[in-house]
Amino acid sequence: MHIDHANHDPRQTCRDPSLCHHAGPYQGKLVKPYGWGTVLSNITHQQFANAGPEDSREILLPDHLAIFKGDFAEELDFAAACLRKWQANGVNLQEVAVLYNRYAQGERLARRLQHDGIPHQWLCDSARKKAYDSEADSVALMTLHSSKGLEFERVIVIGIGELDAGDEGRQQSARLLYVGMTRAKRYLVMTSSGAGGFSRVLGDGQDASAGAEHTQAR
Repeated sequence: MHIDHANHDPRQTCRDPSLCHHAGPYQGKLVKPYGWGTVLSNITHQQFANAGPEDSREILLPDHLAIFKGDFAEELDFAAACLRKWQANGVNLQEVAVLYNRYAQGERLARRLQHDGIPHQWLCDSARKKAYDSEADSVALMTLHSSKGLEFERVIVIGIGELDAGDEGRQQSARLLYVGMTRAKRYLVMTSSGAGGFSRVLGDGQDASAGAEHTQAR
């Protein structure tokens, strides 16, 4: 797929009912059989996002069906795979948290888990934080900052590569990352994509799926 395709108006294609979903959350959007998708190995998600309006991009190529260069979607894939494995092994999801730094990361994470049918509570605002049920069999999604004072048996920290590693923000990012890492009582999984400073320090060039076999075996 060439990036210029994103500039075409997908509504032209969606006028053909035979090419669209007839019901459900993707009603009116182009049919893409489950498990199919597109790998855009030469562009980043941000470049694709800049190519056109969000509603047009979502119709043309939903986030959960695309993997981009150095992409955060790979981290979501790995995190979701860990959660599914743990769930299959009988782990109580109330003992699991996934932590992130930016709202946009949490939004994409929540959408991904919703698509995969993984029970979760996204603590994205004060109302949802107050309504949080720590006894519910669901994964807690929250920012690194919001995780202060909480502990979980298993913690996944995503988006490390997007932490500010500049001269001014490095110390604050390091403190936040430390908070997130110390929320885990037994198992800690950390993912990163891109070439951010914290990715280089913690991953030494490894990709987001490094250690998957070891982690998923538990």
